[in-house]
Amino acid sequence: MCYYENMRDRCYNFIQNKKNILISIIIALCAIFLVIFLIYHNQNNEKIKLTAIYEYAQICAIIDIVKEKSLLEKYLPDNVEVEWQMIDSGSDRRDALATNRAAIAIIENTKVIPSIEQGYTISILGGGSITQRGIYTSNPDIKTPNDLIGKKIAHQGSSVIVTLKTDLKRNYDIEITDEQLLSVGEQELLNMIATNQVNVAILTGTMSEKMTSVNSEVHEIYDLTPEAQRIGVSNWLVGSTQFFDEHPELLESVMKAYTEALNEAKDDPKGVSEMLAPLFGISATQIEKELTMYPPELGIYGYDEMANILYENGDLRNPAKPFSELTNYDQIPKKAE
Repeated sequence: MCYYENMRDRCYNFIQNKKNILISIIIALCAIFLVIFLIYHNQNNEKIKLTAIYEYAQICAIIDIVKEKSLLEKYLPDNVEVEWQMIDSGSDRRDALATNRAAIAIIENTKVIPSIEQGYTISILGGGSITQRGIYTSNPDIKTPNDLIGKKIAHQGSSVIVTLKTDLKRNYDIEITDEQLLSVGEQELLNMIATNQVNVAILTGTMSEKMTSVNSEVHEIYDLTPEAQRIGVSNWLVGSTQFFDEHPELLESVMKAYTEALNEAKDDPKGVSEMLAPLFGISATQIEKELTMYPPELGIYGYDEMANILYENGDLRNPAKPFSELTNYDQIPKKAE
């Protein structure tokens, strides 16, 4: 009898021990699952900061629409905080992207292609606007491009010079030398035009309106915009490669916001122009004129031709790799040609 009681007690204790072990294992597993859930939950709810660069200028018109209409906030997930930062230099915008201090910005493609070739970690996300540009003067003796031979030419930005050199070489067989070119900032250029320190300037439509306000004798003698459109001189949406490698899920939302702004500029240029005019400090008529004559394009085109022009002009040391070999080529919207 004692033997059986002893065996019963042993079996009971064995079962209890196993039961306690099983309960301990279940509790441990629950604790592990709870920790995993909390980590995953916190990761998903951790705020991501997306810094977008803007400048109140015609070249940045599309991203300015995104900003004013809060379109990034409309499409991005709730755990993304949008920060807007104003930078008025294309080189500084590029550097901010390349060092992951910002996620997106508008940069002239004449600066983007050399930057990619130089190893800057930036990625082309989409196309943008073509801005009106032309040759302006207050000198009555300068009437045609042929009168520019040997003249000093003031300008702001690299894209206007690429257009100038390409247009005059192709259409007039005129070589514009680097010695003729004088690169200055916007305010300095305004002052030079106002005081007749320079006779010839390459201006965008926005700048030309500002110039005529300080010197009524300034007028256009030649329109460079058709050539700019032909070769694809444009302003592209560019992103930080590191940021979108870390947050690839955000790219679709960014592109939805940008595309909506671009389509609004094409579909309602008058309304968009009236919204942007006080921000740009120019007339809505000038903005609407540019958006109507040269509607912005999301698709990229002319990359290889532009790269070749930059190489011939000395802006690239070596021929650029083909557009089709860019790392994110498959993600880049392309214009049907």
